[in-house]
Amino acid sequence: MSLLFFIGTACGAGAGSDSGSSGLESNSAFASSRDSGDGPDCREGRGHFRVGYKRVQMTQTSSTGRVHQMPVDLWYPADYFDSFRAPLATYRTLIWGRGEFAGLSAAEAFQTTSAVAKQDVRILREGRAFPLVVYSHGSVSEPTDVADIAEDLASHGYVFAAPWHIGDTRDDVKIDALNKAAATTVIACLDGRPSPCREASVPASMADRVLDTKHVIDHVGDALGRAVDTSNVAVIGWSRGGVTALALAGGSATFGIPQLTDTRVKGIMAFSGGKAPVMTPIDVQNIKIPTIMVSSPGDIQVPIDLITSTYNLVGSPNKALFQTDNAVHYAIAGSNICPQIQSAGAIYQANPLAFLEKNELTFLLPAQPPGTPFDFCDYANFVSPVDITAVAQSIGGILPTAETIPMKTSYHDVDRVVEELLLPYLVNLFHSRDGTFEPSERSFLNPDYALANEDILISAQATYPLRHGGHDSWRD
Repeated sequence: MSLLFFIGTACGAGAGSDSGSSGLESNSAFASSRDSGDGPDCREGRGHFRVGYKRVQMTQTSSTGRVHQMPVDLWYPADYFDSFRAPLATYRTLIWGRGEFAGLSAAEAFQTTSAVAKQDVRILREGRAFPLVVYSHGSVSEPTDVADIAEDLASHGYVFAAPWHIGDTRDDVKIDALNKAAATTVIACLDGRPSPCREASVPASMADRVLDTKHVIDHVGDALGRAVDTSNVAVIGWSRGGVTALALAGGSATFGIPQLTDTRVKGIMAFSGGKAPVMTPIDVQNIKIPTIMVSSPGDIQVPIDLITSTYNLVGSPNKALFQTDNAVHYAIAGSNICPQIQSAGAIYQANPLAFLEKNELTFLLPAQPPGTPFDFCDYANFVSPVDITAVAQSIGGILPTAETIPMKTSYHDVDRVVEELLLPYLVNLFHSRDGTFEPSERSFLNPDYALANEDILISAQATYPLRHGGHDSWRD
Protein backbone atom coordinates (compact mmCIF):
# COMPACT_ATOMS: atom_id res chain seq x y z
CA MET A 1 0.00 0.00 0.00
CA SER A 2 1.54 3.28 -1.09
CA LEU A 3 0.00 6.64 -0.25
CA LEU A 4 1.17 9.95 -1.68
CA PHE A 5 1.07 13.06 0.48
CA PHE A 6 1.84 16.48 -0.92
CA ILE A 7 3.92 19.22 0.64
CA GLY A 8 4.41 22.74 -0.60
CA THR A 9 2.12 24.94 -2.61
CA ALA A 10 2.24 26.81 -5.86
CA CYS A 11 1.42 30.51 -5.80
CA GLY A 12 1.06 31.22 -9.49
CA ALA A 13 3.39 30.84 -12.43
CA GLY A 14 6.24 32.54 -10.63
CA ALA A 15 6.22 29.81 -8.01
CA GLY A 16 6.86 27.08 -10.53
CA SER A 17 3.29 26.06 -11.31
CA ASP A 18 2.99 24.90 -14.90
CA SER A 19 -0.60 26.08 -15.11
CA GLY A 20 -0.18 29.34 -13.27
CA SER A 21 -2.99 28.38 -10.92
CA SER A 22 -2.78 29.02 -7.21
CA GLY A 23 -2.93 26.13 -4.80
CA LEU A 24 -1.83 22.56 -4.31
CA GLU A 25 -1.61 19.89 -6.95
CA SER A 26 -4.49 17.67 -5.86
CA ASN A 27 -5.20 15.06 -8.54
CA SER A 28 -4.78 12.24 -6.00
CA ALA A 29 -7.39 11.00 -3.57
CA PHE A 30 -4.65 11.01 -0.96
CA ALA A 31 -3.25 14.49 -1.60
CA SER A 32 -2.55 16.44 1.60
CA SER A 33 -1.80 20.16 1.80
CA ARG A 34 0.47 22.07 4.14
CA ASP A 35 -2.26 24.65 4.75
CA SER A 36 -4.46 24.73 7.83
CA GLY A 37 -7.76 24.90 6.01
CA ASP A 38 -7.62 28.63 5.26
CA GLY A 39 -6.35 28.27 1.71
CA PRO A 40 -2.89 27.54 0.30
CA ASP A 41 0.26 28.62 2.09
CA CYS A 42 1.50 30.99 -0.62
CA ARG A 43 5.02 31.66 0.52
CA GLU A 44 6.03 35.28 0.10
CA GLY A 45 9.68 34.31 -0.22
CA ARG A 46 9.38 32.16 -3.32
CA GLY A 47 11.36 33.29 -6.36
CA HIS A 48 10.63 32.95 -10.06
CA PHE A 49 12.91 30.05 -11.02
CA ARG A 50 11.31 26.66 -11.51
CA VAL A 51 12.71 24.06 -9.11
CA GLY A 52 14.31 20.71 -9.83
CA TYR A 53 15.14 17.89 -7.42
CA LYS A 54 17.27 14.79 -7.73
CA ARG A 55 19.20 12.39 -5.55
CA VAL A 56 22.73 11.49 -6.59
CA GLN A 57 25.32 9.11 -5.19
CA MET A 58 28.87 10.12 -4.27
CA THR A 59 31.63 7.79 -3.17
CA GLN A 60 32.85 8.96 0.22
CA THR A 61 35.62 7.90 2.59
CA SER A 62 34.92 8.26 6.31
CA SER A 63 37.30 9.59 8.95
CA THR A 64 38.25 5.97 9.73
CA GLY A 65 38.92 5.08 6.09
CA ARG A 66 35.63 3.30 5.37
CA VAL A 67 34.55 3.76 1.73
CA HIS A 68 30.81 3.95 1.16
CA GLN A 69 28.15 5.49 -1.03
CA MET A 70 26.81 8.84 0.20
CA PRO A 71 23.43 9.94 -1.18
CA VAL A 72 23.10 13.70 -1.74
CA ASP A 73 19.75 15.43 -2.30
CA LEU A 74 19.89 18.37 -4.72
CA TRP A 75 17.41 21.20 -5.29
CA TYR A 76 18.26 23.69 -8.03
CA PRO A 77 16.85 26.11 -10.62
CA ALA A 78 15.34 23.88 -13.28
CA ASP A 79 15.36 24.06 -17.04
CA TYR A 80 12.06 25.70 -17.97
CA PHE A 81 11.08 23.40 -20.84
CA ASP A 82 12.25 20.21 -19.14
CA SER A 83 10.17 21.01 -16.06
CA PHE A 84 6.93 21.13 -18.05
CA ARG A 85 7.15 17.42 -18.86
CA ALA A 86 8.56 16.13 -15.59
CA PRO A 87 6.54 14.71 -12.68
CA LEU A 88 6.47 16.33 -9.28
CA ALA A 89 9.32 15.31 -6.99
CA THR A 90 8.66 12.51 -4.54
CA TYR A 91 10.57 12.54 -1.25
CA ARG A 92 11.41 9.09 0.04
CA THR A 93 13.81 7.69 2.59
CA LEU A 94 16.82 5.59 1.57
CA ILE A 95 15.08 2.36 2.60
CA TRP A 96 11.76 3.04 0.88
CA GLY A 97 10.35 -0.15 -0.64
CA ARG A 98 12.50 -2.34 1.61
CA GLY A 99 12.06 -4.00 4.99
CA GLU A 100 9.54 -6.76 4.25
CA PHE A 101 9.82 -9.66 6.72
CA ALA A 102 7.16 -12.35 6.96
CA GLY A 103 4.85 -11.92 9.94
CA LEU A 104 6.69 -8.85 11.23
CA SER A 105 7.08 -6.07 8.71
CA ALA A 106 5.78 -4.83 5.39
CA ALA A 107 8.06 -2.86 3.08
CA GLU A 108 8.31 0.83 3.90
CA ALA A 109 5.78 2.76 1.82
CA PHE A 110 5.31 6.25 3.29
CA GLN A 111 6.40 9.18 1.16
CA THR A 112 5.57 12.80 0.40
CA THR A 113 5.35 14.68 -2.87
CA SER A 114 6.25 18.28 -3.54
CA ALA A 115 3.80 20.62 -5.22
CA VAL A 116 6.73 22.71 -6.50
CA ALA A 117 9.87 20.73 -7.34
CA LYS A 118 10.09 18.53 -10.43
CA GLN A 119 11.80 15.15 -10.37
CA ASP A 120 15.17 14.62 -12.08
CA VAL A 121 14.94 17.58 -14.44
CA ARG A 122 17.97 19.30 -15.91
CA ILE A 123 19.46 22.30 -14.17
CA LEU A 124 18.97 25.63 -15.92
CA ARG A 125 22.09 26.43 -17.95
CA GLU A 126 21.39 29.97 -19.08
CA GLY A 127 23.44 32.92 -17.90
CA ARG A 128 25.33 32.90 -14.60
CA ALA A 129 26.19 29.88 -12.51
CA PHE A 130 24.24 29.44 -9.28
CA PRO A 131 25.94 29.80 -5.86
CA LEU A 132 25.99 26.72 -3.64
CA VAL A 133 24.30 26.26 -0.27
CA VAL A 134 25.29 23.04 1.51
CA TYR A 135 22.89 21.86 4.22
CA SER A 136 23.82 19.50 7.07
CA HIS A 137 20.81 17.74 8.59
CA GLY A 138 20.25 17.10 12.27
CA SER A 139 21.18 13.98 14.19
CA VAL A 140 18.94 11.02 13.28
CA SER A 141 17.30 13.17 10.61
CA GLU A 142 17.34 13.56 6.84
CA PRO A 143 17.80 16.27 4.20
CA THR A 144 14.14 16.41 3.16
CA ASP A 145 13.14 17.63 6.64
CA VAL A 146 13.68 21.18 5.35
CA ALA A 147 12.17 20.65 1.90
CA ASP A 148 10.30 23.98 1.94
CA ILE A 149 13.47 25.95 2.60
CA ALA A 150 15.39 23.98 -0.02
CA GLU A 151 12.70 24.57 -2.65
CA ASP A 152 12.46 28.27 -1.89
CA LEU A 153 16.21 28.82 -2.09
CA ALA A 154 16.35 26.99 -5.42
CA SER A 155 13.53 29.21 -6.69
CA HIS A 156 15.75 32.20 -5.94
CA GLY A 157 18.70 30.92 -7.92
CA TYR A 158 20.73 28.82 -5.50
CA VAL A 159 21.80 25.20 -5.60
CA PHE A 160 20.83 23.52 -2.32
CA ALA A 161 22.89 20.36 -1.73
CA ALA A 162 22.24 18.15 1.30
CA PRO A 163 24.24 15.00 2.02
CA TRP A 164 22.77 12.10 3.95
CA HIS A 165 25.15 11.69 6.90
CA ILE A 166 25.20 7.90 6.87
CA GLY A 167 25.39 6.56 10.41
CA ASP A 168 23.31 9.44 11.76
CA THR A 169 19.99 9.29 9.88
CA ARG A 170 16.52 8.13 10.87
CA ASP A 171 16.98 5.25 8.44
CA ASP A 172 19.94 3.99 10.50
CA VAL A 173 17.72 3.89 13.59
CA LYS A 174 14.88 2.14 11.74
CA ILE A 175 17.23 -0.47 10.29
CA ASP A 176 18.60 -1.22 13.75
CA ALA A 177 15.08 -1.54 15.18
CA LEU A 178 13.88 -3.86 12.41
CA ASN A 179 16.94 -6.11 12.50
CA LYS A 180 16.70 -6.38 16.28
CA ALA A 181 13.01 -7.28 16.16
CA ALA A 182 13.60 -9.86 13.41
CA ALA A 183 16.72 -11.26 15.13
CA THR A 184 18.40 -11.25 11.72
CA THR A 185 19.65 -8.82 9.10
CA VAL A 186 16.59 -7.75 7.12
CA ILE A 187 18.28 -4.58 5.83
CA ALA A 188 22.05 -4.18 5.89
CA CYS A 189 23.57 -0.97 7.22
CA LEU A 190 23.73 1.69 4.52
CA ASP A 191 27.51 1.97 4.66
CA GLY A 192 28.20 -1.75 4.94
CA ARG A 193 29.25 -1.69 8.59
CA PRO A 194 28.02 -4.40 10.95
CA SER A 195 24.99 -3.55 13.08
CA PRO A 196 24.30 -1.28 14.91
CA CYS A 197 24.15 1.10 11.98
CA ARG A 198 24.03 4.33 13.98
CA GLU A 199 27.43 5.82 14.80
CA ALA A 200 27.68 6.02 18.59
CA SER A 201 30.95 8.00 18.71
CA VAL A 202 30.40 11.77 18.72
CA PRO A 203 33.97 12.55 17.58
CA ALA A 204 33.64 10.13 14.64
CA SER A 205 30.19 11.43 13.75
CA MET A 206 31.33 15.06 13.76
CA ALA A 207 34.51 14.33 11.79
CA ASP A 208 32.50 12.37 9.20
CA ARG A 209 29.91 15.15 8.91
CA VAL A 210 32.55 17.76 8.12
CA LEU A 211 34.16 15.43 5.58
CA ASP A 212 30.75 14.83 3.97
CA THR A 213 30.19 18.58 3.66
CA LYS A 214 33.61 19.19 2.12
CA HIS A 215 33.09 16.31 -0.28
CA VAL A 216 29.85 17.81 -1.55
CA ILE A 217 31.57 21.15 -2.19
CA ASP A 218 34.33 19.40 -4.12
CA HIS A 219 32.13 17.07 -6.18
CA VAL A 220 28.68 18.60 -6.67
CA GLY A 221 29.93 19.84 -10.03
CA ASP A 222 30.17 16.21 -11.14
CA ALA A 223 26.37 16.08 -10.96
CA LEU A 224 25.43 19.62 -12.05
CA GLY A 225 28.41 20.74 -14.12
CA ARG A 226 29.38 24.37 -14.52
CA ALA A 227 25.85 25.55 -13.71
CA VAL A 228 26.81 25.45 -10.01
CA ASP A 229 29.26 28.07 -8.74
CA THR A 230 31.44 26.28 -6.19
CA SER A 231 33.56 29.39 -5.72
CA ASN A 232 30.67 30.88 -3.74
CA VAL A 233 29.52 28.54 -0.96
CA ALA A 234 27.51 28.92 2.23
CA VAL A 235 27.19 26.07 4.73
CA ILE A 236 24.07 25.90 6.87
CA GLY A 237 22.70 23.31 9.24
CA TRP A 238 20.13 22.44 11.88
CA SER A 239 20.73 20.79 15.25
CA ARG A 240 23.90 18.69 14.97
CA GLY A 241 24.01 20.00 11.42
CA GLY A 242 24.34 23.51 12.84
CA VAL A 243 27.27 22.26 14.90
CA THR A 244 28.67 20.77 11.68
CA ALA A 245 28.66 24.23 10.10
CA LEU A 246 30.44 25.68 13.13
CA ALA A 247 32.97 22.82 13.11
CA LEU A 248 33.67 23.23 9.41
CA ALA A 249 34.51 26.90 9.94
CA GLY A 250 36.27 26.79 13.31
CA GLY A 251 37.59 23.26 13.54
CA SER A 252 37.88 21.18 16.68
CA ALA A 253 41.11 20.02 18.27
CA THR A 254 39.07 17.61 20.40
CA PHE A 255 37.39 15.97 17.40
CA GLY A 256 40.43 16.19 15.12
CA ILE A 257 38.78 18.63 12.70
CA PRO A 258 41.09 21.25 11.15
CA GLN A 259 40.16 24.93 10.96
CA LEU A 260 38.71 26.11 7.65
CA THR A 261 41.18 27.23 4.99
CA ASP A 262 38.86 26.90 1.97
CA THR A 263 38.15 30.43 0.74
CA ARG A 264 35.22 29.19 -1.32
CA VAL A 265 33.14 28.99 1.86
CA LYS A 266 31.94 32.54 2.45
CA GLY A 267 29.71 32.11 5.51
CA ILE A 268 27.80 29.76 7.81
CA MET A 269 24.39 29.69 9.44
CA ALA A 270 23.32 27.46 12.35
CA PHE A 271 19.70 26.78 13.31
CA SER A 272 19.89 25.76 16.96
CA GLY A 273 22.83 23.47 17.72
CA GLY A 274 23.79 20.39 19.69
CA LYS A 275 23.98 19.42 23.32
CA ALA A 276 27.02 20.55 25.29
CA PRO A 277 29.15 17.41 24.66
CA VAL A 278 28.70 17.96 20.93
CA MET A 279 28.94 21.75 20.72
CA THR A 280 31.41 22.91 23.36
CA PRO A 281 34.39 21.05 21.81
CA ILE A 282 34.06 23.17 18.64
CA ASP A 283 36.73 25.88 18.40
CA VAL A 284 34.26 28.61 17.50
CA GLN A 285 36.78 31.29 18.50
CA ASN A 286 38.62 30.41 15.26
CA ILE A 287 35.64 31.25 13.02
CA LYS A 288 36.45 34.22 10.79
CA ILE A 289 33.60 34.24 8.26
CA PRO A 290 30.13 35.78 8.74
CA THR A 291 28.09 33.63 11.12
CA ILE A 292 24.36 33.69 11.87
CA MET A 293 22.78 31.65 14.67
CA VAL A 294 19.04 31.15 15.21
CA SER A 295 17.41 29.56 18.24
CA SER A 296 14.52 29.83 20.69
CA PRO A 297 13.88 29.74 24.44
CA GLY A 298 11.27 27.13 23.56
CA ASP A 299 14.02 24.75 22.45
CA ILE A 300 14.44 22.49 25.50
CA GLN A 301 16.75 20.13 23.63
CA VAL A 302 19.45 22.80 23.25
CA PRO A 303 19.01 25.48 25.94
CA ILE A 304 19.23 29.08 24.82
CA ASP A 305 21.97 29.73 27.40
CA LEU A 306 24.20 27.21 25.60
CA ILE A 307 23.48 28.84 22.23
CA THR A 308 24.18 32.30 23.66
CA SER A 309 27.46 31.28 25.29
CA THR A 310 28.58 29.63 22.04
CA TYR A 311 27.63 32.72 20.06
CA ASN A 312 29.60 34.96 22.43
CA LEU A 313 32.73 32.90 21.74
CA VAL A 314 32.44 33.01 17.94
CA GLY A 315 35.49 34.85 16.66
CA SER A 316 33.99 36.36 13.52
CA PRO A 317 33.61 40.17 13.57
CA ASN A 318 30.43 39.67 11.53
CA LYS A 319 27.94 37.63 13.50
CA ALA A 320 24.34 37.71 14.71
CA LEU A 321 22.00 35.79 17.00
CA PHE A 322 18.22 35.75 16.52
CA GLN A 323 15.69 34.15 18.89
CA THR A 324 12.18 33.06 17.95
CA ASP A 325 9.32 32.75 20.42
CA ASN A 326 8.30 29.34 21.79
CA ALA A 327 9.65 27.22 18.92
CA VAL A 328 10.62 23.64 19.75
CA HIS A 329 13.78 22.06 18.41
CA TYR A 330 12.04 20.07 15.66
CA ALA A 331 9.88 22.94 14.39
CA ILE A 332 12.19 23.84 11.50
CA ALA A 333 11.77 20.31 10.14
CA GLY A 334 7.98 20.40 10.00
CA SER A 335 7.57 21.02 6.28
CA ASN A 336 8.25 17.35 5.57
CA ILE A 337 7.85 15.70 8.99
CA CYS A 338 4.21 16.81 9.22
CA PRO A 339 3.13 15.28 5.88
CA GLN A 340 5.22 12.19 6.77
CA ILE A 341 3.19 11.79 9.97
CA GLN A 342 -0.03 11.81 7.93
CA SER A 343 1.37 9.37 5.35
CA ALA A 344 2.93 6.95 7.86
CA GLY A 345 -0.08 7.15 10.17
CA ALA A 346 -2.54 6.34 7.40
CA ILE A 347 -0.48 3.36 6.25
CA TYR A 348 0.02 1.97 9.77
CA GLN A 349 -3.66 2.47 10.59
CA ALA A 350 -4.57 0.34 7.56
CA ASN A 351 -1.85 -2.27 8.03
CA PRO A 352 -0.62 -3.35 11.49
CA LEU A 353 2.42 -4.96 9.79
CA ALA A 354 3.69 -1.52 8.72
CA PHE A 355 6.59 -1.89 11.16
CA LEU A 356 8.74 0.91 9.72
CA GLU A 357 5.82 3.36 9.59
CA LYS A 358 5.05 2.58 13.24
CA ASN A 359 8.72 3.09 14.08
CA GLU A 360 8.61 6.52 12.43
CA LEU A 361 5.55 7.45 14.46
CA THR A 362 6.95 6.16 17.76
CA PHE A 363 10.17 8.06 17.12
CA LEU A 364 8.44 11.40 16.52
CA LEU A 365 5.12 11.50 18.40
CA PRO A 366 5.80 10.70 22.09
CA ALA A 367 6.74 13.61 24.36
CA GLN A 368 10.46 14.37 24.16
CA PRO A 369 12.77 17.39 24.65
CA PRO A 370 13.07 18.20 20.90
CA GLY A 371 9.29 18.60 20.72
CA THR A 372 6.70 16.64 18.75
CA PRO A 373 4.50 17.17 15.68
CA PHE A 374 1.70 18.15 18.07
CA ASP A 375 3.78 21.25 18.82
CA PHE A 376 4.32 22.58 15.29
CA CYS A 377 2.22 20.70 12.70
CA ASP A 378 -1.19 21.76 11.36
CA TYR A 379 -4.37 20.05 12.53
CA ALA A 380 -4.91 19.14 8.86
CA ASN A 381 -1.85 16.88 9.01
CA PHE A 382 -3.76 14.66 11.46
CA VAL A 383 -7.11 14.54 9.65
CA SER A 384 -6.59 15.02 5.91
CA PRO A 385 -6.88 13.09 3.75
CA VAL A 386 -7.06 10.34 6.42
CA ASP A 387 -8.12 10.87 10.04
CA ILE A 388 -5.18 9.49 12.06
CA THR A 389 -6.05 11.22 15.33
CA ALA A 390 -6.71 7.89 17.08
CA VAL A 391 -3.31 6.53 16.01
CA ALA A 392 -1.61 9.77 17.03
CA GLN A 393 -3.27 9.63 20.46
CA SER A 394 -2.44 5.96 21.02
CA ILE A 395 1.25 6.51 20.22
CA GLY A 396 1.78 10.12 21.31
CA GLY A 397 -0.68 10.38 24.19
CA ILE A 398 -2.40 13.51 22.83
CA LEU A 399 -5.67 13.77 20.91
CA PRO A 400 -5.18 16.41 18.20
CA THR A 401 -8.03 18.91 17.87
CA ALA A 402 -8.52 22.00 15.75
CA GLU A 403 -8.44 24.13 18.92
CA THR A 404 -5.15 22.75 20.31
CA ILE A 405 -2.91 22.05 17.29
CA PRO A 406 -0.29 23.38 16.93
CA MET A 407 0.44 23.68 20.64
CA LYS A 408 3.45 25.97 20.10
CA THR A 409 4.96 28.02 17.29
CA SER A 410 4.03 26.56 13.90
CA TYR A 411 6.68 25.32 11.51
CA HIS A 412 5.26 27.76 8.95
CA ASP A 413 6.30 30.67 11.17
CA VAL A 414 9.74 29.21 11.87
CA ASP A 415 10.40 28.58 8.17
CA ARG A 416 9.30 32.12 7.35
CA VAL A 417 11.77 33.63 9.82
CA VAL A 418 14.57 31.38 8.59
CA GLU A 419 14.04 32.57 5.04
CA GLU A 420 13.66 36.21 6.05
CA LEU A 421 17.18 35.91 7.48
CA LEU A 422 18.74 33.45 5.07
CA LEU A 423 17.85 35.06 1.75
CA PRO A 424 19.34 38.52 2.46
CA TYR A 425 22.28 36.79 4.16
CA LEU A 426 23.10 34.96 0.94
CA VAL A 427 22.75 38.15 -1.08
CA ASN A 428 25.30 39.84 1.15
CA LEU A 429 27.67 36.88 1.07
CA PHE A 430 27.70 36.39 -2.68
CA HIS A 431 26.73 39.67 -4.28
CA SER A 432 28.50 42.37 -2.31
CA ARG A 433 30.10 44.85 -4.69
CA ASP A 434 33.25 45.37 -2.66
CA GLY A 435 33.41 42.03 -0.82
CA THR A 436 32.38 43.45 2.56
CA PHE A 437 29.56 42.03 4.67
CA GLU A 438 27.37 45.07 5.30
CA PRO A 439 23.63 44.33 5.24
CA SER A 440 21.11 47.08 4.64
CA GLU A 441 19.47 48.72 7.64
CA ARG A 442 16.18 47.83 5.92
CA SER A 443 17.02 44.13 6.02
CA PHE A 444 15.90 41.46 8.49
CA LEU A 445 19.60 41.11 9.26
CA ASN A 446 19.26 44.44 11.05
CA PRO A 447 18.12 43.43 14.57
CA ASP A 448 15.97 46.55 15.02
CA TYR A 449 14.25 46.09 11.65
CA ALA A 450 13.72 42.38 12.29
CA LEU A 451 12.16 42.90 15.71
CA ALA A 452 9.88 45.60 14.37
CA ASN A 453 8.67 43.57 11.39
CA GLU A 454 8.56 39.93 12.55
CA ASP A 455 6.12 39.05 15.32
CA ILE A 456 7.73 35.81 16.47
CA LEU A 457 11.23 37.25 16.84
CA ILE A 458 11.78 38.18 20.49
CA SER A 459 15.51 38.95 20.59
CA ALA A 460 18.19 39.89 18.08
CA GLN A 461 21.77 41.11 18.23
CA ALA A 462 24.52 41.59 15.66
CA THR A 463 28.08 42.86 15.43
CA TYR A 464 28.36 43.63 11.70
CA PRO A 465 28.00 47.16 10.31
CA LEU A 466 24.80 48.19 8.54
CA ARG A 467 24.54 49.98 5.22
CA HIS A 468 22.34 53.08 5.17
CA GLY A 469 19.73 53.25 2.46
CA GLY A 470 18.68 50.63 -0.06
CA HIS A 471 17.67 47.10 0.77
CA ASP A 472 18.99 43.58 0.32
CA SER A 473 17.08 42.26 -2.69
CA TRP A 474 16.49 38.53 -2.70
CA ARG A 475 18.11 36.96 -5.70
CA ASP A 476 15.29 36.16 -8.09
